[in-house]
This record gives sequence, C-alpha cells and structure tokens, in this order.
Amino acid sequence: MRNTSAITGYSADVRLGLIVDDHAYALSQIGPNCIVPRSTVTLQACEVDVVMHTDGHRRVWRVWLSDGVSPENTFART
Repeated sequence: MRNTSAITGYSADVRLGLIVDDHAYALSQIGPNCIVPRSTVTLQACEVDVVMHTDGHRRVWRVWLSDGVSPENTFART
C-alpha cells in the first residue's frame, strides 16, 4: 500500500471526541464497535455522542457504551 501523504504532501486533520452530558473527552481511536479515550475516564454504560472532525467537517453519531469505561478497561465496546 502506498503512503499517499508522501506522494501528495497532504495529511488529513482528524480530531476525535466523545460527548457525555455536556462533558467532552478526547478519543485516541475509534473502530466499528469500540472507542478508546485519550486519557483516563470513568463512565457507566450509557448513550454518548462520538464526534469526528476531518478537515473541518464534523460528523456526530450516537452510540451505546455497553460496558462503560474505567481506568482498568480503557477499550470501550459500543
């Protein structure tokens, strides 16, 4: 697979976040069935909004955190 940023000199600006009850948390990763917070956070199982900014375009979708998130379990199933 070719590295397109090396060919074009372009790299997308991507920011990931999680919003719960008007509190925002940075995410380090998202996947089809999971999220990974950037720092330690504790949340019970609940509905949350995942926010992805890609080159100034914002996308938000609601997911259910099945098991919540804790310092011991930073990989959260959605």
